[in-house]
Amino acid sequence: MKSEMIRLTLAAVFSLTSLHAADALEQSLGVEKARTDASAKSQEKVDGLDEQRGKLFAAYKEASAKLESARTYNEQLREMIASQQEETLSLNRQLEEIDATSRGVMPMMKEMVDSLEQFVALDLPFLTTERAERIEKIKEKMRSAGVSVSEKYRIILEAYGIENEYGRTIEAYRDKLPDGRVVDFLRIGRIGLYYRTLSGDECGMWDKAGRTWAMLDSGYDAGIKEGIKVAKKQSAPTILELPVPTAKESK
Repeated sequence: MKSEMIRLTLAAVFSLTSLHAADALEQSLGVEKARTDASAKSQEKVDGLDEQRGKLFAAYKEASAKLESARTYNEQLREMIASQQEETLSLNRQLEEIDATSRGVMPMMKEMVDSLEQFVALDLPFLTTERAERIEKIKEKMRSAGVSVSEKYRIILEAYGIENEYGRTIEAYRDKLPDGRVVDFLRIGRIGLYYRTLSGDECGMWDKAGRTWAMLDSGYDAGIKEGIKVAKKQSAPTILELPVPTAKESK
């Protein structure tokens, strides 16, 4: 009887112990699970923070690169602005110099045109219409604000060059005498200017002293006729027998 009671008591004790152990184990497992869950959540937070830190670092690097690029651009922009300001100052100085030069050159060029016009008026009366028109065109250019000073100077020098060339050339052309008759003219440099009627019945020359046309002896007609051929390259250069004003007459 006692032994059965002992066995029951032991069984009850064992049962109670088992229950306590199970509860303890369950509590232990619950605590461990809670720790594991907390650890997992902590790891998730750590992983999230690492990811966020990585994104922030990447954003920082990108922002730093943009800032450096902006600094470089601003530095280049400052250099460009400084260079443009220097160029502007240089251009302003040049414009001032050009303006000052123009004020000095314009009167000189006007004097050159006036001298050229006076020279043509006193020169042998050849190609009078052509030469007068050239001078008038120069005057129009001089009055035009749209023509640069350099261009005005160029056309004046060009006209001087043409007039200078006349003194070294021989020329034949057809034009009218003051009385309206059409004749052939022969110009030999600026030494002499001669004419011959188309019918060949009259010839003459420009009298520098009297500033008029003077008839010549018919014996000079052959020389003028040959000179016209030479000027037109219809005949080889040759010696021409023509009257030439003396130094006294030229004066």
